[in-house]
Amino acid sequence: SMINYGISALQENFRGRRELFKIKARFGFKEQYSLLYIKPFIDKNKKHGLAVEIAYNRQKRIIVNTKENKPNYLTGNDDYLLNYFYTYIYYIYRPRLNSSHVISAGYNDVNTNKIIQDHNPWFNLEGEDRMVYNTLSYDFIRDLRDLQVYPLRGSFINLGIKKQGLGINTTSPNLLKFSMTYRKYYCPIKRFYFAHDLSAKKSIGKYEPYFLSRGMGYDNFMRGYEYYVVDGQDFIISKNTVRYNLIPKTIKKINIIPIEKFRKLHFSVFLTAYFDMGIIINNQNYFNNSLPGEFLYSGGIGIDLVTYYDKIIKINYSFNKFGEGGFFLHFASPIQTVF
Repeated sequence: SMINYGISALQENFRGRRELFKIKARFGFKEQYSLLYIKPFIDKNKKHGLAVEIAYNRQKRIIVNTKENKPNYLTGNDDYLLNYFYTYIYYIYRPRLNSSHVISAGYNDVNTNKIIQDHNPWFNLEGEDRMVYNTLSYDFIRDLRDLQVYPLRGSFINLGIKKQGLGINTTSPNLLKFSMTYRKYYCPIKRFYFAHDLSAKKSIGKYEPYFLSRGMGYDNFMRGYEYYVVDGQDFIISKNTVRYNLIPKTIKKINIIPIEKFRKLHFSVFLTAYFDMGIIINNQNYFNNSLPGEFLYSGGIGIDLVTYYDKIIKINYSFNKFGEGGFFLHFASPIQTVF
């Protein structure tokens, strides 16, 4: 089963000082036990902040490799195949209301069951069951969107650089990664809204473990390729959408609901058309997948329902480069910045 379930508690004004405290316990496919604490301001001018994150993850079923451009799962019986612990500390500097500079330092410990080496000797460092590494990263974030949930106007940019492996541990990768995300939203004609999303990554290093090699189909995906994953060290993906506001924001009152604050139903409906394209480069294509290095594109139409508590439900009909088409249902989360 790939179902996750659990419980989380979030206190946004912890101790009455605008601090954020979140604790989570998730079970099922991806177990996780985590804690996040953010102190947005440590100075009187409210420009400097700190955050700490600690998490422990473990799985009995994992994606062990990629074959025929699709994830290949391996399931342990009673044994956990992956145990992953990490902790990070963040320093946040906000010179302006919509701009942030974030510097982070982290410790990562990845332990895998010995059986994984039989299926993918490149999962961690070659021939190793354990990979321990430190990270150091910097991100610049500028968020000028009108809404974080379903933005219609404005822009968002995130430029990042990350060093994975600082030479402290012997079982450590040695990678330098550059990343970029840029999103633009505007309304050229009444009730018509355009959205452009451009993301890219460049990795520098002799060897990138499979565990860290993520291209398309993980955090980044192209519509029409929902059943595929493409591993790679470098990628550039462009997603472009036209939205028509069929039903503007509407409020309906449902009197049969006993709790007053839940009686109002907020929703709006958008018709969409989209075109995505991108390319993923994999210099370590050990399993001879065909999609790395291939120029990919897709398109489609859909309907977006933005509803209560900013939940977004998307029903799309997409087709890809290979003429494959179908309906896809997505439950979208708001694109938010933690810092």
